[in-house]
Amino acid sequence: EVLRSVFSKTALACLLTSLTTAIGIFSLYFIKLSVIQTMGLLGGIGVIFAFVLTVFLLPVLLNWFPPRPLRSKEKPEVSMLLRVVKHLLNGIERMSMGYPRSVIVLFAAVGILLILGIARIEIDTVYSEYYPPDSPVRRSIILMDEHFLGTGNMEILLETETEGVFRDPEVLLALEEVKQWIETKYPELVTHNWTLNNQLKQTHRKLKENREEYYTVPDSTDLVSQ
Repeated sequence: EVLRSVFSKTALACLLTSLTTAIGIFSLYFIKLSVIQTMGLLGGIGVIFAFVLTVFLLPVLLNWFPPRPLRSKEKPEVSMLLRVVKHLLNGIERMSMGYPRSVIVLFAAVGILLILGIARIEIDTVYSEYYPPDSPVRRSIILMDEHFLGTGNMEILLETETEGVFRDPEVLLALEEVKQWIETKYPELVTHNWTLNNQLKQTHRKLKENREEYYTVPDSTDLVSQ
């Protein structure tokens, strides 16, 4: 009887929350990356499957293995937390019941702002769009995205046993030369190249009143450390 009463009051709420969550995750399927599409599809199915288990399997398990009543009294901090949560929920209920129009207007305004923001979202991780439409590299990337698990960027990790070596301007300049060599050697493959120097040069320029001539690697260890 207790389970029947609980589920009669909470099943609809669980269904609505599961549906809205699943729809939000399913929206990832429209991103032009196979890995993200797979994650969105499986994630949405997982949310729905979790709801089905909660509605059908959980009552059976609770009926077979009922929870034991607590023998000891609740700890003071737990009791205080429950009172705070209950007070908060009661306040939300009073606000929703007492000012329904204000709540609707508030969430409608938030929804409009979100819709306007969605139109400004740009996805810059579709690597095929970095290349011209007739580029064979772009066609190869599209082929990989459609028939395999997609493509990704290549990362080169440099490690050293000397602490603070990347604060040395000479090391950073050598890193800059490697970057330029890769761009020159493989211009048809490398369209975006980012290293620590990119952030460092931007910071250096900011410290020099955004003057373009200071978009360089600082020539001293102290400036690099800043």
